[in-house]
Amino acid sequence: MGVKAEFEGIALLHSRANPLNIPEDVLERAVSLYVESISFDSLLGTDPVPFSDDMLRKFDEVDTAKKPLSEISRALKKIELEGLGRNTPIREEYVAAWNMSGLTAGNVTISSGDTGITTAIDAFAEFAYRTDILRDIIVKATRAEDILRAKREGKRALVCNLQNTAVLHDSMDLEKQLDTVDLFYHYGVRVWQLTYNLRNLVGDGCTEPNAGGLTLFGERVVNRMNELRILIDVSHCGHKTTLDAVERSSVPIAATHATCKGVYEHARGKTDEELQAITEKGGYVGICMVPAYLAQNATLKDWLDHIDYAADLLGVEHVGIGTDNWYRSPKYPRRLAQLENENMSFWSGFRPEHGLDLTSYPAEFGSEFSWTNWPYFAAALASRGYSDNEIKGMIGQNFLRLFESVVG
Repeated sequence: MGVKAEFEGIALLHSRANPLNIPEDVLERAVSLYVESISFDSLLGTDPVPFSDDMLRKFDEVDTAKKPLSEISRALKKIELEGLGRNTPIREEYVAAWNMSGLTAGNVTISSGDTGITTAIDAFAEFAYRTDILRDIIVKATRAEDILRAKREGKRALVCNLQNTAVLHDSMDLEKQLDTVDLFYHYGVRVWQLTYNLRNLVGDGCTEPNAGGLTLFGERVVNRMNELRILIDVSHCGHKTTLDAVERSSVPIAATHATCKGVYEHARGKTDEELQAITEKGGYVGICMVPAYLAQNATLKDWLDHIDYAADLLGVEHVGIGTDNWYRSPKYPRRLAQLENENMSFWSGFRPEHGLDLTSYPAEFGSEFSWTNWPYFAAALASRGYSDNEIKGMIGQNFLRLFESVVG
């Protein structure tokens, strides 16, 4: 069984599906490499989402009463947090999900940042409580050494990100809003996305019609993030905003979870010009695993095609994995996913033509894009002929190097 024993008691890799028909010796080599290396998801949507029988009963109760989604979510979150703080099936599933993935660290979204400063602060307060009750499992990472320490101690490191600077819209006193950047830095934000699909005071996103670039205020925000050593993310930014951010920033930036328009045309993809601009200044591109962004009826092969394209265009040292995915319990009710899909606001910037269906996203447990398949992703890279050092870079070292360079 060899190194596969690292996943003992969960779901050993040799018992999982092998959609790419990777030979056993390649699997063994890749998993051995994965176990010894630091793996770093450059965009983890959220940490694992367990779901218990108690949560199912509560969901049925509040759904039958036709409560709004916000009230349903609060009721379920209360049960989840109580369960994580004790030795319960919720905590066991949470730990099992991390163990199945074997992941060292993830850049995790704490808030979308587009519903106001109070909502964002609430999310960071909940995250602080969450990491407190999970301190024997989770390390809140604000510098590279925290990630290295998590690997040494057999824990998981979480880096806080915000996916939108719209949280800076609460006041038209723009100097005051610049100080809000400092506030969220103090809460632990170390990666911050400038826009989320649409236009905000900083710039224009990738689904904004007639998109422009970085605004004058946006230039000031970039300067402040540079001063604080916050890594700038342009994954959801429009073409010109991306190029402007690269030019304005005094340090390298990232597209932590993107795809290549040269492989498949999608609004969330990046052009060759954007990708090259990011990496020519020392930046990083993480290839995501949202099937709708990769191809029609996407499979892991399509994801690997994006990886190969980016590696050939940019150099493998600038490429990594930002799944934009997470673990969601097999018990998660399809009805709840449907409610979330229906509740997706027009102002998220996604339209029907973008193909994002929350009822099938994140990838279901057991599917080839499932977040718990991280060890298999390393094997998939090996199947494309990448060397051990190249694989170690793409599964984590490339992003860790940028993180350490910019954040510290």
